[in-house]
Amino acid sequence: SPTLTTLLLHRLSSHHLKDAMKSTFMSLHTTLKLTFAILLQKCDVQLYRILYDMEEGVVDPAVFGFPWVVAWFSHDVEDYGVACRIVDFLICSHPLMPVYLSVAVLLYKPNRTKIVQSDHTDFATLYMLLSRLIKDMESSSSSSSSS
Repeated sequence: SPTLTTLLLHRLSSHHLKDAMKSTFMSLHTTLKLTFAILLQKCDVQLYRILYDMEEGVVDPAVFGFPWVVAWFSHDVEDYGVACRIVDFLICSHPLMPVYLSVAVLLYKPNRTKIVQSDHTDFATLYMLLSRLIKDMESSSSSSSSS
């Protein structure tokens, strides 16, 4: 019903997407930067050092993870059914769940291996790798299910 849809959209914009609805993304950027850092440091020190250490790391996770969090992965997931399940999951979850899911994408073993084995001192190479992780996961999933 239109009324229920309006209520849901209002709730999402005032809670889940609150930081993205402000006049600038500064608050969202700060939240992403801090949350990514804490989660990665607790879950995987090596990956944290690659992405955050000033001597090694050259990429701000808030930059490559920004589209994942703001668009709820819809820019990268091409399978409509998968995109719908992700949105359903995120609607029913805590507003920070897109950040947790983003960290889970990084920690997913094949993705983590790609990051660790990459030339993580080269910004362009690392940024391209990180921005393709979800599409690569989706294509490897569809190719393994078709075999």
